[in-house]
Amino acid sequence: MRILLVIRSLVIGGAERQCAELALALAARGHEVTLCTLGAGGPLDSLLHGGGVRRVGLGHESRLSMVRTAFRLRRLCRDWSPDVIYSFLTVANLLCACALPRASRRRLVWGVRASWMDLPEYGWFSRAVLRTEAALASRPRLVIANSIAGVKHHVSLGFPAGSIRCLENRIDLRRFTFSADSRNRFRDALAIPPTRTVIALVSRVDPIKGHDVFVRAVARLSQDLPDAEYWCVGDGMPALKASLIRLASDLGVSGRLRWVGDVMDMAAVYSAADVVVSASRSEGFPNVVAEAVACGAAVVATDVGDSARIVGPGGRCVPPGDPEALAAAIVGVLREGMRERSAIRTEFVRRFDPDILLERHERLLTGVAEDDMTDG
Repeated sequence: MRILLVIRSLVIGGAERQCAELALALAARGHEVTLCTLGAGGPLDSLLHGGGVRRVGLGHESRLSMVRTAFRLRRLCRDWSPDVIYSFLTVANLLCACALPRASRRRLVWGVRASWMDLPEYGWFSRAVLRTEAALASRPRLVIANSIAGVKHHVSLGFPAGSIRCLENRIDLRRFTFSADSRNRFRDALAIPPTRTVIALVSRVDPIKGHDVFVRAVARLSQDLPDAEYWCVGDGMPALKASLIRLASDLGVSGRLRWVGDVMDMAAVYSAADVVVSASRSEGFPNVVAEAVACGAAVVATDVGDSARIVGPGGRCVPPGDPEALAAAIVGVLREGMRERSAIRTEFVRRFDPDILLERHERLLTGVAEDDMTDG
């Protein structure tokens, strides 16, 4: 089967990593896979080297070049004639829905990720784009949401209920596993003693990810965990990051909060941290939570999207936007005593076996290619 995956870029992000890893997994199953980015790509291109995945970039530069990008995508599909076209996230979804002829849209699959978004945070353009996506949701043959919460959310927006399926993100267990050597190397690189407690928030810097809640929780943890260190792993909006640094200074926790930035080897981060935190106001199937649990880490997450399904017995969920609850949950997990990482990982694999998820992906895409949508 010829499968064309389309995504805006391969910058470091959850959907981007999922797209790249799915491309590799499908290629390993013998499919002919092309991964197309609208622009140049990004750091996650490195994951594809030697994996049998063809890479194409459409040279997209800005909103003004969208028409040219659309013609290039249309030509790529005409020349290569994929059996399935699988786009990820709103911009790529809309481009495929508008640029492809009706016959090609019979082979189009959309990938959606959100379960709820606080739209005023993102401005009028983002709101308009998301509303347009909902208006065009009948054009793809199939829509794949990565969470139960995401299915419900998109149906509430007007997506056709009969063409949307839930298929959770597939975590590469070879890549995401605990390593004592990686833990020690990562801590050594940051001059962190082996015995110091580390609590790490892992996410891009974005209003929806709750960094402000985490910073306020750190301020509340000063008495309970006086020797702990706190990391913010990931990068993003510079202006927002600057305001968060000012907030940390105002609360007197700048010296205990380290901004680590983007990291390619995320398994090393999950291995090095004692507690991994997700403070998001909204999620679908959060990769950070799933990857951390696959590495056997204790996770404290906000109860949004499908986070509670993923966290399992090794961690806790708290209401979003509540720094006191977040701080109390972190203390509670540490004081209860850490479960064996192998036990946390085994329970995760039982619920989200990547081989089973890959087979389901393959069946759904095959059903679209053969125009036989029988897999529910």
